[in-house]
Amino acid sequence: MNAADLIAASESETPTGINDGQEVVMGGIVTAVNQKVTKNNQMMAFAVLEDLYGEVELVVFPNAYERYNALLAEDSIILVRGKLNFKEEELPKILVNEAKPLQKEQPQDDQTPYNDSKGVVKLRLTCDKPFEEAMNDIVGLLGAYPGSEPVIIYPGEGRKPMKAPENLYVNASSEFLAAAGLLLGRENVKYDLR
Repeated sequence: MNAADLIAASESETPTGINDGQEVVMGGIVTAVNQKVTKNNQMMAFAVLEDLYGEVELVVFPNAYERYNALLAEDSIILVRGKLNFKEEELPKILVNEAKPLQKEQPQDDQTPYNDSKGVVKLRLTCDKPFEEAMNDIVGLLGAYPGSEPVIIYPGEGRKPMKAPENLYVNASSEFLAAAGLLLGRENVKYDLR
């Protein structure tokens, strides 16, 4: 999911397949954060998440804020999961339920890096999104973690498994696996050692 899709859906009078209240996943860079105190004296935040296509407002209520406030800093690159909120005359919002950092993990000097191709990443698509949208999300995720681990995508719905091109091989770091699990569901992400 990208910002342009959400903005187009919020402005469209015809069905787009993107609906108010739908769960979405989006990655991008945090460009603004505005923290507030609620009537119950709890912290929450409004933030702006920007990707290559535009920007979307994030609403982070106290429960989510308590867990993810450290990620809500300007210039943080994050992946969020939440529910869409459309209102007339306003840009779409994502009511954040989960957030993860979306950055390449740098190996420590005393550790072996992941990117010497010791395994294969396997990703399974589920049917809750249109195929093209799910593939766009996966390509964006793979591009954020370049490396040398091959990726096999199992699209389901009678389609044959696909091996990602070499320019989309990944660094199968713990951060990549966590981000993939957030995007696809942990049960749909496997890392098999060779």
